[in-house]
Amino acid sequence: MKTHRFATFLLVTCTFLTTTAFAASPAEQLVKQPEAWFRTSECEEILDNVLSWQSAQGDWPKNKDTTKDKYSGDRDKLNGTFDNGATTGELRLLAKAFRATDKQHYQAAFLKGLDHILTAQYDNGGWPQYYPLSKNYHRHITFNDGTMIRIMEFLRDVASDTEYSFVDQSRRHAAAAAVQKALTVFYSAKLLSTAIAPFGVLSMMKSRSLGQRQKL
Repeated sequence: MKTHRFATFLLVTCTFLTTTAFAASPAEQLVKQPEAWFRTSECEEILDNVLSWQSAQGDWPKNKDTTKDKYSGDRDKLNGTFDNGATTGELRLLAKAFRATDKQHYQAAFLKGLDHILTAQYDNGGWPQYYPLSKNYHRHITFNDGTMIRIMEFLRDVASDTEYSFVDQSRRHAAAAAVQKALTVFYSAKLLSTAIAPFGVLSMMKSRSLGQRQKL
């Protein structure tokens, strides 16, 4: 019971520090729009743009405003990531759009992205920056830029928030299990000894002893 309470405290603390240290992506910022906006032609056009940027695997590229224009490049070269707030922001936007409109292609794109996140998780609980894995440092578990925490808080919400009640129970249970597994990474990386405080400082530190990047 104590372990569960501390794990909850850890995730809440990390979520607060992550949201204050790192700005939301353009897609995630639109989640704040009222529900009625999601039924407008403006929103439909923006969502079409967002969907055009989704990779074949189900994720989105980083450092791109996926809401602004449609992707017009070679789709075989469209590589998504979990780094720099990519993917989770787009998924939150699609979830709200589906709740507001009941358009099935929003739900399908959301579930594709969710399944991709669940599949990409390592057995030890962490996530790489890219999946399928690259041969470079991107394959390492990375805490900087809030990568791990953004995924964990997203999966926590999928598992427990009523806003994601459209997700089937098997996926919601899988999301909850993934969060619990991810917490073990913080234990093994010894980040708990510092209570993740301040997370924004830890994310910028270079010391591997603090587990900024944990090799497999």
